[in-house]
Amino acid sequence: MRQIEANPFTFRLLTEKVIFAQGYAQSGANDG
Repeated sequence: MRQIEANPFTFRLLTEKVIFAQGYAQSGANDG
């Protein structure tokens, strides 16, 4: 956790990956 906190760029990459995954799952569920 310390490493991620010390590296905002890595944290942002991980956050975007999570947001993308969630959005992809939601759109997939909505499409049926």
